[in-house]
Amino acid sequence: MVQKLASLVFASTLILMGSAHADPGISDTQIVIGGTYPLSGPASFVSAVAHGSEAYFKYINSQGGVQMADGKKRKIEFKTYDDGYQTARAMGNVQRLVLQDNIFLNFSNGGTPLNLAIRPFLNENKVPQLFVFAPVATFGSDYAKYPWSIGWYLTYNTEAEIYVDVLRREHPHARVAILAVSSDAGREFVNAFEAALKGTDIKVVAKRTFDVTAASVEADVVELSHSDADVFVNVSTGRSAAQAVRKSGEIGWKPLRIIWSQGSSIAAVLQPAGIENAEGSYTLAFLKDPSDPRWANDSEIELYKKIIRQYGPNPTNPDDTFVLQGVAQAATLEAVLKRANPTRESVMKQVRNIPPTEVMGLLPGIHIQTGGVNQEPIRSGQLMQLVNGRWNSVGNLITIKAESK
Repeated sequence: MVQKLASLVFASTLILMGSAHADPGISDTQIVIGGTYPLSGPASFVSAVAHGSEAYFKYINSQGGVQMADGKKRKIEFKTYDDGYQTARAMGNVQRLVLQDNIFLNFSNGGTPLNLAIRPFLNENKVPQLFVFAPVATFGSDYAKYPWSIGWYLTYNTEAEIYVDVLRREHPHARVAILAVSSDAGREFVNAFEAALKGTDIKVVAKRTFDVTAASVEADVVELSHSDADVFVNVSTGRSAAQAVRKSGEIGWKPLRIIWSQGSSIAAVLQPAGIENAEGSYTLAFLKDPSDPRWANDSEIELYKKIIRQYGPNPTNPDDTFVLQGVAQAATLEAVLKRANPTRESVMKQVRNIPPTEVMGLLPGIHIQTGGVNQEPIRSGQLMQLVNGRWNSVGNLITIKAESK
């Protein structure tokens, strides 16, 4: 009888041990995660984010993996597929990752419309959709409806409001021309910008939108220059952002220029555009600029560049802020996994309760933190101005406070 009881206890223990990480994609030695990215096509500049994350995960693995709350170290297998910035392909990729590759969690993903499209599927299947490359408000505010999804950084709503605040103080009678990509992100930014203008003497006098697949935005810039605008808000990324900067310089149009954060990379956008054409522009930053000499002797950036040189796919430009963004997002995931037990539910519990945490690449004073009604992991930004080809800080760090639960 005693032997039979002991056998039952042993069997029960095995069942409990097995259930500790019964979710797909995780074992005692490995975590399988996956994402879909525009590795090709008009938005392929986003692939730099995936390359940065891939390099950081390989670096973690070289250290033996990430040690989770159960004390076991697990190496990360990172699976990525190309969606060409096409929603249908992104959905197919995510279904493959979940149903065939059996990933433990979905990580990052590139593009707002793609992340919005795949969010219902991931939530229905209770697969974490973590730290997506889609800085729209819904990924912070709609966590009750989509409890398995979260964004990563300061939303475009907040960024737009900060620019309006600057204009209200420095150029209270500004006449604004806007060039904006006709995407969810672009529309959200422009809507927030125009909403913040209410009650001011600032007016939008010209506006042009373009599709992300557009071959050129140069004609749009020329059209905007014919307005009487003295402020140009450039809401474009990658190739389009570079074209807009270059063309405004070529035609001698020199309004006060605001470049939203996703189009402000010196290495990826401004240098190809002719950096002199962006002189004096403003943007909002939360990451260090790895091309800036001020960080040349920064131990964190030195380690970052070492990681990219050693583990980044070839070619990967360590001066590209999108690459650093990928590393910072991967470091955020690492911080969450260290606090979590090996289940999806435990991971999401930690995702929703991240204490103030510094991760590689963020500007001094900026940290990751979640909690409150609006779940935005990054709530701070630094206004920057391009002076002599470098982004320089203007004023103090700007922080938004999340409401209490």
